Amino acid sequence: MHKSRIWLEINKSSFNKNISFYKNNIGTKQLGVVVKSNAYGHGLQEIAQLCEHNKQIDWLCTALLSESLYLRTIGIIKPIVTLGIYDADLQQAAKNNIDVVIFDTHSLQQALAVTVPLNVHIKVDTGLSRLGFLPHEVFPIIQKIKQSAFLKLNGLYTHLAESANPDTSFTQQQISSFELLLTQLNNNNIIIPHIHVANSAGVFFAHSANMTRIGAGAYGILPNTNLQPIATLKTSVMSIKKIKKGDFIGYDRTAQAHQDMTLATLPIGYYDGYPRNLSNKGIVLINNQYAPVVGRVAMNITTIDITTINTKIGDTVIVMGPHEHVTPHDIAQKTGSGNPREIVTNLNAHIPKIIVERQLIIAPSAQQKLNVF
Repeated sequence: MHKSRIWLEINKSSFNKNISFYKNNIGTKQLGVVVKSNAYGHGLQEIAQLCEHNKQIDWLCTALLSESLYLRTIGIIKPIVTLGIYDADLQQAAKNNIDVVIFDTHSLQQALAVTVPLNVHIKVDTGLSRLGFLPHEVFPIIQKIKQSAFLKLNGLYTHLAESANPDTSFTQQQISSFELLLTQLNNNNIIIPHIHVANSAGVFFAHSANMTRIGAGAYGILPNTNLQPIATLKTSVMSIKKIKKGDFIGYDRTAQAHQDMTLATLPIGYYDGYPRNLSNKGIVLINNQYAPVVGRVAMNITTIDITTINTKIGDTVIVMGPHEHVTPHDIAQKTGSGNPREIVTNLNAHIPKIIVERQLIIAPSAQQKLNVF
């Protein structure tokens, strides 16, 4: 048994396969991996180091400047771009060779105040209506950047609002708007080194960008794809109890034994990021068999039904991983969220992460009937 009560295994082989899938599709375009929000819950340090050693990855992309600065402290030397939130001094970005994004007049003024060379990217709002300049506002911003003694325009990009939508009309509209801007820039002999549009779901759209940013796809949590989730959340059985027919289980007595039952208690709960909404409907994998969650998922405790499963204290339990019924997508569907990104990013950062070279995936018996309590 692993020494921790709960741990997250990161499958290096699956990560690299996901990256290769994207690289094979984008060809010579540069590839950036988004590692914001603790690398989508997978561990900023662990994922950043995988990125650093993967030759197919060219950039790391963060949301916070503090994330970028941290990456430099752990020895990441690949190019880094902070996509928007300056929670540290921009002088430090410049000194640590971190690119930053200009997305409004305020961020422009912050960048213009820097007194050491700083690479900037301009964000263009083509329809997401969050951060970014409208296309007709870009030319004056470029002129102000060119007038600076310290700023260098190193990138221009936009962000797609619904690239996973089967109805591609709005995405095509966004790309067309951005392409028109690029044509106008080229006609005015304005050459920008890095142009990026596509995200994980947007790589198959035609555009003239030379860089792609991927987030969910790198972690294998993009629904309806053959990409494989790279994380497996594990815990172990801490206690086993037999109860009688009619006994209630857990807070608020939301479950009652319909027969004599054997329960296993797991030292994991919603404090760790295991959703409370999985009460009485979650599923875990133990000894190659599925076991349903019974009763409330508590802050630190979850109870499962092991009546028909040969189990002992210390046995490993897969709570989430690349197995049917327990993938981030499956969990998101059960909780009503529908968004696997929410599931993984809600994992508590305290959970230890372990890089495994590869993982033997043994599918549970197809004949096993799933009896969710």
